[in-house]
Amino acid sequence: MEALQLAPGLPCAEEVARLEAELAAARRELEERKLIERAKGLLMTVLQVPEPLAFRTLQKAARDRNLRLADVARRIVEQQAEIQNVRKR
Repeated sequence: MEALQLAPGLPCAEEVARLEAELAAARRELEERKLIERAKGLLMTVLQVPEPLAFRTLQKAARDRNLRLADVARRIVEQQAEIQNVRKR
């Protein structure tokens, strides 16, 4: 992202940097939530379980492996993508 040119009366550079960092963190969080939702949907479909049980399954897998929930979700989504690629061959 380009540095912003500040005019008199606008927030100081430190405030702009803080807001940019906050925005980046919010974007990462949103991407992680979308990934978790996608993994949860895959579990619901494959395991034929309701949403709460799919989410608890994700939570337990993360806890058992000492991983972040988003990391477990990413692995599930990646594995599903690999399975689909193999099926297309």
